[in-house]
Amino acid sequence: MQLIIREMDLDRDAEGVARMFNESDLAWPGTFIEGKPMTAEDVHRWHTEQAFLAVYLAEVDGEIAGYASLVEGEQGQQGEGYLDLLNVNPKFHGLH
Repeated sequence: MQLIIREMDLDRDAEGVARMFNESDLAWPGTFIEGKPMTAEDVHRWHTEQAFLAVYLAEVDGEIAGYASLVEGEQGQQGEGYLDLLNVNPKFHGLH
């Protein structure tokens, strides 16, 4: 198993990110996507409209397994970041 942590390339990764969130939905209390499957277009729109400082992905053997987004600090402090969203596809939970 090969694990790579890298920055997201929106055009290349939108479909894989959508798939990861769809497969992760039932692991979220009350669901994350609220019963509407996420598409690559949804991911692209979300990441174009949101002001992320950075988005990192965990990739396992070419499949997107995890997601972490960073935004500017909650209180607007210059140079501060905030972990906005962290998700790992449940099929990768507990792997070492």
